[in-house]
Amino acid sequence: MRERIPFGIAALDISTGGGIPRGHYSLFTGPTRSGKSTAAGHILANYQRLDPREAIFIDQEGKIDWDWLTWMGVDRGRVTEEGADHLEVIGDKILKCAEEWDDVGLLIWDAINSTPAKINLGTLAKDHISPEAHLLNRMFHSLVVYLSKRRRREKPLTIICINHETRGMPPGGNARIPPPVIVPGGREQLYNAALRVRFRTPKYLKTVQTTGLKIPTLVQFAY
Repeated sequence: MRERIPFGIAALDISTGGGIPRGHYSLFTGPTRSGKSTAAGHILANYQRLDPREAIFIDQEGKIDWDWLTWMGVDRGRVTEEGADHLEVIGDKILKCAEEWDDVGLLIWDAINSTPAKINLGTLAKDHISPEAHLLNRMFHSLVVYLSKRRRREKPLTIICINHETRGMPPGGNARIPPPVIVPGGREQLYNAALRVRFRTPKYLKTVQTTGLKIPTLVQFAY
């Protein structure tokens, strides 16, 4: 059974079997203001109680509230705050951390959709996907390999990526068909996650019930 870092929130710990898997990559998705960052803050506080190593918080949204995190129990002195203008730089930092920085045991990226790539029209035209998705797919391919190596040498790195869900256009422009839920950034972020938690607001759940929108049966939490 995988060792886990608890949320400290009963409903989430029960739903996830005790928290997020340590030494693996987990993905938190959901609409804006559904509790994704708050849940990551709880994980950070509980990680510091279990592991003496440092943590990295990549705050691409510029909304990190250290007073709130400190109230949760986070020791700011053991957290390095990072950020960058482009996805290429963030990807390199994450892979370097996974490959080399054994003194870091937790990395939180908030949020994927807030990190643009340098525009590359050649890549976009060739692969028919966005530059962000192209870069993220390559990064996650490498990341799972590095995380496996870290576990084997007993220096596990746990990664939490946060991403916002959006609504796409109804198929064929038919307003009677519920619009699809889109997680921007490519499929590899979904396929390589050891755990995916989908956060929901009460308003969103009411909308789903009204429109009949189908949601995959994953771990879901209305915060």
